[in-house]
Amino acid sequence: MTAVVYRLKTWIAAHQRATLLGVTLLILLTHLLIVLMVPLGELELDELRYIHIAENLLTTGTFGPEPGVPFALNAPLYPYLGALIFAASGHSLLAVRLVQVLLGTANCLVTFGLMRDLFPRRPGLAWTAMLGVGLYPVLILWEGRILTETLYTLVIQLSCWWWIRSVQRPTATSAVLAGVGFGLSMLTRETLVAFVPVMVAAGALLVKTHRVRYVVLVSVTCLLLLVPWIVRNYMEFGQVFFTDRTAYMVYKLTGYGYVSPFWQEWNTQDAEQGTSPETLDENDLAYAPMRYVWDLSFARQEPVLYARILAAKLLELWGHPNGLDRLSRALGLIYQVGHWALLGLTGLGLWQAWRVRHWPLLAWCLVLPYVTVFSIYFKPNPRYTLPFLPLIVMLAVLGLAWIGGLVGRATRRPVPGG
Repeated sequence: MTAVVYRLKTWIAAHQRATLLGVTLLILLTHLLIVLMVPLGELELDELRYIHIAENLLTTGTFGPEPGVPFALNAPLYPYLGALIFAASGHSLLAVRLVQVLLGTANCLVTFGLMRDLFPRRPGLAWTAMLGVGLYPVLILWEGRILTETLYTLVIQLSCWWWIRSVQRPTATSAVLAGVGFGLSMLTRETLVAFVPVMVAAGALLVKTHRVRYVVLVSVTCLLLLVPWIVRNYMEFGQVFFTDRTAYMVYKLTGYGYVSPFWQEWNTQDAEQGTSPETLDENDLAYAPMRYVWDLSFARQEPVLYARILAAKLLELWGHPNGLDRLSRALGLIYQVGHWALLGLTGLGLWQAWRVRHWPLLAWCLVLPYVTVFSIYFKPNPRYTLPFLPLIVMLAVLGLAWIGGLVGRATRRPVPGG
């Protein structure tokens, strides 16, 4: 068995391009078959909104689900991509799904390149991570949904790869690419609005030379990508903000700023209802209204209940498989067991990264607690963590490799008296 593995490794090393092409085609065909064969059911409300925005961009030039009504609830990149695909395909939803299959396959290639850059002397990690991401059920199934997840997953992986390259190989080009990655991620979804400045600062600490140049290039490149959308919002609303949600975050933190009609209504209802255990559904703590999380006086008055709410939201966010509800109970159970095993291996992977002091990887992993806090304070929908599953898979591969090393050393150890 060892000889077979050695020959396989030798052949792959000698024919890396052919192997990469073959694995990519295998992943592409697998994704195509699954996306085309698995029934998707009815479109969700969010899907319908993205479809209407794309259609209105083509017919009236209006960004929004209703023609002529100013709208900034969503970031612009995905709707504009949908409009482009509609224009080329005659408003075909199948075309959107096929493009997303290509994006999902491209994400596997990005994962391979990223893992190879992180651990250049351990090529097996890159191949394993690529296959893990390429065959992970949820990532495949969501390529069939008309939602931002597939595009955002690719953009997040690109952001990670380009940022890590910018600190490992600090050049002007790599810094600009890091800024492009951050800008694209913000234009797809505003989740990383407070994380990007942290990573720019972390990059400045990790690079050894030209730190001012690094900060300027990354920041300016990112801002140049965001400015057109911010200017558009100023012209439409007379206020400087990125999306409705980021504006509402500023309002909640400072008490000042723009609050859209959607968030005004929510804020009014929130203030009227207050926070009390009597209005809380004990059977659905994971989706307890946001006011329970924001209200620190409630946390002081009901610390046990507050802790239960946070625990339920955390479990829902990371532990609940999303997108597999149409599978049988047996397959769902198998997936859940595998998913929890993956999360356990992720912890081992983080420990391994800490052992070797892999600071760029450890710095980027701060995105996991960041997105956890961000999602819990708004809505712990499991699909919000979907774009970060490739990072989870990469860390799990690192943890699995450590376990494999232990097993290998144990099996090679001579038996006394043997």
